[in-house]
Parts: sequence; structure tokens; C-alpha cells
Amino acid sequence: MYNLKCTMIDSKTCNVLTDQKSSSSCNICNANPSKMNNLSFINNLPCNEDNFKKSFAMKENKILKQKKKQMIQKALKSRLSMTVDVVKQGYGTTNTGNVARCFFSHPQIVAEVTGLEVGIITRFRDILQALTSGFEIDSIKFKEYSTETAKLYVQFYSWYNIPDRLV
Repeated sequence: MYNLKCTMIDSKTCNVLTDQKSSSSCNICNANPSKMNNLSFINNLPCNEDNFKKSFAMKENKILKQKKKQMIQKALKSRLSMTVDVVKQGYGTTNTGNVARCFFSHPQIVAEVTGLEVGIITRFRDILQALTSGFEIDSIKFKEYSTETAKLYVQFYSWYNIPDRLV
């Protein structure tokens, strides 16, 4: 028999993590909907124990990610006097243009706090400044610079997909 664990994960994420091809099939026993009502069949299906380990690892990673985020927020607050990515009720978050300007104005400190490469931070700063400058941009040079930045990002951080906001 199975032990039910209440977790917070959506079905699409679970399907990707468990290599499940059909979103209607069970990620634990791989039974499809036409078999679900056959309880004697379902009770005799083996569990894919590896899928539980993936779920546990995800929860552990989420906790580590949250702790790292809090550490970065605290360090940025103490070193640059800025509040980053804090939800403000009825407003959104503390992420504003002023916060972004302060963040990118201190690439060395930000690199030390976040563990990111200082070169990536300065390149992102340059790209954002060019886009918001109001000046005409040489599209060929801009594309070359942006493409080189993307290549560097993948070189350093291939384990983390480029966020859609940067594509």
C-alpha cells in the first residue's frame, strides 16, 4: 500500500522529473486512467521508489534555495542598503528601477554576495543601460555583445536555464 505525502508540486513538473509521457498516468506506479478503477490491479503495481527520492530532493533544494536567497537579501541590505525581492502588499515587490541601478552600479560587491561572475553582472548592466538609454543602438554590435554574454552565461551557469526574461 502507499503512504500519501502532501506536497506542493504541479503535475507538469512532476511529469518532467519522473520522465512520465502522459499527464494522465500515475507518476508513482505508471498506471493509466483506464486501470485506476481496478483496485486489485493498482494495489499490486510496484512503486517507482526513485520518483520519491526526486520529490524529496526537490523539497530539500527548495529549502536551500530559500536560505541562500535570504542570505543574499541580508548581505545586499547590509552592504548596499537595498531591499531586494521582498513582496510589498498591494504594490508588488521592492524590485524597482532604483534597486536595479544600485544593484548594477556595484558589480564587484554583487558578485561577492551572489557568487556570480563579475563579468556577467557588468555585461547585463551594459545591455540594460543600452536598452534604456534612449540612444540609437548599433544592432549588429549589440547582437554580438548580447550573444557573447549569452555564451558566457551558458559557460558559467549551464546548470540553470537562461530565464525567459533574458532571451
